[in-house]
Amino acid sequence: MNNPKQFIDSVQAFDGDNIAEWKKEALKPLMSQPFFTVENMKKKSTAAAFLCSYIINIIHYNTIFLKVKPLKESADAAQAFAEQKMNELQIVKDRVAEINAKVQALKDQLFEAEAKKR
Repeated sequence: MNNPKQFIDSVQAFDGDNIAEWKKEALKPLMSQPFFTVENMKKKSTAAAFLCSYIINIIHYNTIFLKVKPLKESADAAQAFAEQKMNELQIVKDRVAEINAKVQALKDQLFEAEAKKR
């Protein structure tokens, strides 16, 4: 770790949404060790404790993200479908309003014709 800034930048740029399964599998033995806790790491190094916390939390986040992602995609698709149908409904409403206006104009003409006839 000759360049701490580069290390911090790479940690910040890490994509927690897309962690390869082999990486998570490789971390399981380490994460199952009794010493791999934030409290134990604090006894050794504050930096190690923060890194331990980051690893635990990013793996936990990824696990939750993978469960929620299909639900979110489904919700997004449903939202897009609803917006499409609302747009179609607005087109139909506009057309109905045009037809109603024409019907009203014809009723008015009929009323005027009946009035002249009387």
